[in-house]
Amino acid sequence: MYDNELAEYYDDFYSAKDYQKESEFIEKISPSAPRILDVGCGTGGHIKHLTKETNFIQGVDISTLMIKKATKKFEGVKNVSFFNGDIKDFATQHDNKFDLGISLFNVVNHIMSQRKLEDFFKSISDSLNNGAHFIFDCFNFSAFIREKPQPYLRKIKSSHYPNQFYEIESTPTFDYRSETFMLRLNNKVTIKNDKETKYFTYTLDHVIWSHNNFKELIDKYFKNEYKVLKANGDPNPSDSDYKIKFICTK
Repeated sequence: MYDNELAEYYDDFYSAKDYQKESEFIEKISPSAPRILDVGCGTGGHIKHLTKETNFIQGVDISTLMIKKATKKFEGVKNVSFFNGDIKDFATQHDNKFDLGISLFNVVNHIMSQRKLEDFFKSISDSLNNGAHFIFDCFNFSAFIREKPQPYLRKIKSSHYPNQFYEIESTPTFDYRSETFMLRLNNKVTIKNDKETKYFTYTLDHVIWSHNNFKELIDKYFKNEYKVLKANGDPNPSDSDYKIKFICTK
């Protein structure tokens, strides 16, 4: 999914994402966690703001190109490590435990089957110490029931390449099932700079899991008590919130 042109331009496409604010929220929930597990770490956007001299952070991502970019960013940083593979493979090969787990930017929505979703929650639970928090975000199934996303256009100025601009046209298609939505985002990218205009396309597939899907797995692999928040961390999300956060405790 991210082993194509998207990986090359990923940091530019999401340069406006406020990783620092999200990281501050994480630290409020679990301050001074000595060992942090970031599942679906991408190029290390959250790791950049969570890394301290007193902690260790393990990034895990299935995209080879994203892990290569992350490794280059943190070259020489001794308390950050990266694993290229899924969390089940990582948990099988490593028995060290962590004090905080995070999986942000809709990682769970890129898990395409119920079996793999259960593997995901079990593997993270197995990797955490008792009492550790697990924070993840996702698309809100109830919001999709209420109103399906419409086609949209993003215009972005590059933060890495001078005088380069992007236009990303995203067109969603849906397949509704009783407990899930299948969402496909077909994206056409136009890249413009002083020398040329070029194009590429990419597709992102998502499963919009229901609250019940998550509750069943949280009850099975974490303590029954958990919180559901708005994407910004505020309480009481509604059907108009397209993204939500979960905070679980091992």
